[in-house]
Amino acid sequence: MHRFYVPPLDCQKDEFELRAQDARHALNVLRLVDGNEVEVLNGRGDVLRARILASSRRCVTVKVESRIHRPADKPALGLALPLLKPKAMDWSLQKATELGVRHIWLIDAERSVVRWSIKDHASKLDKLNTLLIESMKQCGAVWKPQVSRPMPLPDCLDTMGDQWSCLFGNLNPDIEPTAIWKAAETIDLQSICWCVGPEGDFTPEEYQTLNASSARAVDLGPLVLRAETAVACGLSVLGQWIHFRRQTEA
Repeated sequence: MHRFYVPPLDCQKDEFELRAQDARHALNVLRLVDGNEVEVLNGRGDVLRARILASSRRCVTVKVESRIHRPADKPALGLALPLLKPKAMDWSLQKATELGVRHIWLIDAERSVVRWSIKDHASKLDKLNTLLIESMKQCGAVWKPQVSRPMPLPDCLDTMGDQWSCLFGNLNPDIEPTAIWKAAETIDLQSICWCVGPEGDFTPEEYQTLNASSARAVDLGPLVLRAETAVACGLSVLGQWIHFRRQTEA
């Protein structure tokens, strides 16, 4: 069934219109017609089964036939990653959505190869949110990841608070890491945030910040991974561990 996204406030009634870009896609690419069934996601856990009630050249109105709310899974999975080059950033966020990430912190790391100017924050975040919506529609995720504005590593850790346990990939020879699955086993009920460093690695000062917090250093193997590879690797392991834990505690 074809999926579409409609913001929560715009799909509260039983009849509503699809967003303009989705309407064009439904009519001109998918060739949907009146009476076809569609699925609508609002990014806040609601799954709406609906049918196309009426359509014109640029507008599609749907009528809801059923609503299902899927509560957010606990513990949640988060991602903290540095600003990356556009292709690597897009790929990382796509995979994060597919792997069930609920919150994304963007780190303005000391050695980040990309910098955002303050005036570009809004437009760049809008672009990333559009990417997350498309990824959500593709994989069927019902909760859209929330993305924070870029901030230095200490601020990222502060905003996580006590609700998140942070694990980070370690390249510092002075720190003794733990296997990622063993570190996950020591976490109680907190949600888990996977923290990835920039291509040039964290600075010694940033490592000190991580060590001073409750973050745990973990080992991903003998090879040095690209940032986007580390994103997928860590999230895959932690996501499977969380899934197994939910099943055993159900």
